[in-house]
Amino acid sequence: MVRRFTGDPVPEDRLARILDTGRRGPSAGNTQACDFVVVTDADRRGEIAAIAGEPDYVARGFDPWLSS
Repeated sequence: MVRRFTGDPVPEDRLARILDTGRRGPSAGNTQACDFVVVTDADRRGEIAAIAGEPDYVARGFDPWLSS
């Protein structure tokens, strides 16, 4: 669940630990693999948010979360 993020970058060692934990998490019996995409560049996040329709989401009163 996404809440709100600070603008502070996550150190690479912590990011690696978070991803490793996510890969090892239980899947409730679902044996399909999970893939993670990590985007640390703010401009690239903005591009992805635009492609995903975030401006329409924000126009409906929701907070931006992909771009932030």
